[in-house]
Amino acid sequence: MNTLIATVEDDLPVAKGLKLTLEAAGYQVRHFPNGDSFLDTLPGLSPSLLLLDIRLPGRDGFQICRELRSRGCRFPVIMLTARDEDMDKIRGLEDGADDYIVKPYSSGELLSRIHARLRRSYGELAPSADSGSYLFGSFSLSKEGMSLKRDGREIDLTPIEYKLLLFFLKNEGRIFNRKEILGSVWSAENDYHGDERTVDVHIRHLRTKIEENPSHPRFLKTIRGVGYSFRSGVGRF
Repeated sequence: MNTLIATVEDDLPVAKGLKLTLEAAGYQVRHFPNGDSFLDTLPGLSPSLLLLDIRLPGRDGFQICRELRSRGCRFPVIMLTARDEDMDKIRGLEDGADDYIVKPYSSGELLSRIHARLRRSYGELAPSADSGSYLFGSFSLSKEGMSLKRDGREIDLTPIEYKLLLFFLKNEGRIFNRKEILGSVWSAENDYHGDERTVDVHIRHLRTKIEENPSHPRFLKTIRGVGYSFRSGVGRF
């Protein structure tokens, strides 16, 4: 799982501390200084979890959380605040937050809460940041076992299909042309320089195994005139 955590925090030193803590634990991090900048970027972001400060310039954390839920965003939201007041906790939960942490907090508490929310939201297959698995939809790809499972059931992949899927999961959200995919997935091991159309063939085969409707893929998207991109869909609306 490419575990991207978004942070919305206007206090720059606090934001830097969060980023260092999360990256040290193996998470990817995107920081936003206010809620509007986060909402503007959200359609192309796909965060796995949001750390949301309550006291923000402009729209506060309560308003941002309500906006997210009204858009249908289902990724977990953990609110951060310096105030330890029951009414704030109640209001945050009523507005759609999943958890609430009062500053100052220890890095251990923060990471524990994050992992608990990821597991609760994405199931027991949801890994910690440094595990060798990727989660998308109801699928789990294991690097250690080189296996793909859907709801716990094994799905057969050829070696090249496995490498292709792992490549896209490692580079979720990025757009690659056929030459780049060919060079990264095939040439990395056997210096293959064949027809770029072989990429299309293997992507079609892979789609039959991971897409409900391969003609209208949810995960492995065709970017017209460019190439392909993988989107997990977590947090999209």
